[in-house]
Amino acid sequence: MPKARKFTSDEIEQIRQMAAVRLPVHQMAANLGMSHDTFERMLKKDSAARASIDKGRDTASRAFRGRLFQVAMGQEEKRDKFGLIVKPGIAPDVQAMKFWAETQEGFKRAEKLEISGPDGKPVEIVSLTPEQKLEVAKKLQEKLKLTDDE
Repeated sequence: MPKARKFTSDEIEQIRQMAAVRLPVHQMAANLGMSHDTFERMLKKDSAARASIDKGRDTASRAFRGRLFQVAMGQEEKRDKFGLIVKPGIAPDVQAMKFWAETQEGFKRAEKLEISGPDGKPVEIVSLTPEQKLEVAKKLQEKLKLTDDE
C-alpha cells in the first residue's frame, strides 16, 4: 500500500494565504490540483494544514474587524508638511458603530412595541357575537367606501 501523501510546507502556506482571503475549501483544493474529497481527507490527517486554515481565516477576520472599527469611529485626514491632504478623512459611520456594538461588544437592540388604550390605560377586550362582527364589518365597509369616493 503506497504511503499517504502529506501537504508540503509550501502547500500549507498557500492554504493559509487562500484562507486569508476566505476562499472556499473546494476552491483551495482545485487551486492545489486535487479533488475536494482528497483535500478533505488530507486535511483530516494533517493538523498543520488544518491550523493554517484557521490562522488564515483569523487573519481575514482581524483585518475586517480592524477596518470596520476604523469606519465606525472615522479617521481624521492626514496632511504632509506642506498642508496637502495625503489621506482623506472618513466621517464616523453610525450604522457601522451599531453593527460593531452588537457583534463585538454584546449590545442588543431593545425594540419594544407597547399597545395601550386611551390615556395609557389597558386595552379593553370585547367579545362579539357573529352577528355583531358582521354589523361592525358592514360599518367599516361603508366607511371605506365613503373615503374612497371623497
